[in-house]
Amino acid sequence: MCYPRDMERQKTPIPCRPRRFKRTGRAALAAALAALAAFATGHAAAGQYANSRSPYWTVGSLNQVLSDACQKREFNQIEPFRLTLGFIGPAGMAITGIAKMGWNLNDPRGLAQSGFTYHFFNDGLSNCQVYLAGSRLTR
Repeated sequence: MCYPRDMERQKTPIPCRPRRFKRTGRAALAAALAALAAFATGHAAAGQYANSRSPYWTVGSLNQVLSDACQKREFNQIEPFRLTLGFIGPAGMAITGIAKMGWNLNDPRGLAQSGFTYHFFNDGLSNCQVYLAGSRLTR
């Protein structure tokens, strides 16, 4: 219950009017709903290369040597999710981070090869998987 500011608490409190959203709250709510609607319709977000309805494991061939190095933090993205590929199909929903030799790739052991794009699933975790896409021939 609310009390008048200039009066001491009275025996009978005055009922409060419900507070309403401020304009900034409404704008934030509208922005959040717009972002959710864009995600639901499958539009790529900022920093997202594209969306696919295929399962994430079809992005390229799984490389077990690089996946083991990723799990040991010896082959990872410098900035996780700097550029991503979203998989939004009914099976294999995930987001993979993208890196290339010379761009967003931490490779202290020199395992990367030119011409390949590396897709990281669960980068930085003990079940990290690295998929290779592309070919040895530079484009």
